[in-house]
Amino acid sequence: MLLTLVGCSSTPTSSSRYSIKQDVEPEGGFDPTNVPPVIPTAEPKSRGGNKSPYTVWGKQYTVMDSAQGYNQTGLASWYGAKFHGHATSNGEIYNMYAFSAAHKNLPLPTFARVTNLKNGRSIVVRVNDRGPFHEDRLIDLSYAAALSLDVVKTGTAPVRVEALLPQDELSPMDSLQQATTPATQLPGSTEAKISVTQPVQPALPSGQLEHSNEPMFLQVGAFSTRERALQVKGELQSMLQGLVKPKGPDVFIEEIASAERMLHRVRIGPLESSGELPRFQSRLAKTSYSGTLVIPANPQASAETVQ
Repeated sequence: MLLTLVGCSSTPTSSSRYSIKQDVEPEGGFDPTNVPPVIPTAEPKSRGGNKSPYTVWGKQYTVMDSAQGYNQTGLASWYGAKFHGHATSNGEIYNMYAFSAAHKNLPLPTFARVTNLKNGRSIVVRVNDRGPFHEDRLIDLSYAAALSLDVVKTGTAPVRVEALLPQDELSPMDSLQQATTPATQLPGSTEAKISVTQPVQPALPSGQLEHSNEPMFLQVGAFSTRERALQVKGELQSMLQGLVKPKGPDVFIEEIASAERMLHRVRIGPLESSGELPRFQSRLAKTSYSGTLVIPANPQASAETVQ
């Protein structure tokens, strides 16, 4: 038995192709936190699904040459059991339990971060299908993606869709491989800039946190563009508002200059490790920003504590 009807079908379908007449949510519980995260990688355009222009229901659509710089807001819907196991537009098999999506114009495949503008939840999906072919909708999410963003119950939700390229975003650990000196304030700026010259103090092992009373930073990520870092900073400020103090914790950007490139680290803090830190880690664990690193605010003191 299948439960919970989807708001409406997002793509034109043939009744003979699908065993289920109207799309539905699968029976039984499903925990999207067990779904492997999508990591943007360099992939060639798929042979299927990229014909441009193409026509659906008498309307012509154009496929973008590149996803670079794509950042739009609109309405998201989702599709589930009716389409599960059937071919997507690029020839892959649709898996409603994976983080994927359908889009009318982005090249296939495209990696994109989708953020629910109502609750701040955000995940990365791989776009491998076409749709939704309704004028008021921007993206069709897989069941797992919609469940993760809390879109299943409402059927639709306002979202931001931002295309990601492999070089656009680094994990927190990647950025720690850079060598840095202490941060210095930029004239007329509230952000910090660091020059790369010597090894950094590594992130504190999680097992040492309970033995340290030193203030800590949470590093959320490091980005090659300042625009992306500013966007993440804004999302975090909105998401964490009301925790600890009315306006939320301090969220800031550190710019790390090296001979090869500039990185923009997004950090939260300083936080008291004994009280504030676990609360923020717990809150972020429910979002796509779960992979944080704990960074000592005072590297020398923290090193002595660990030793």
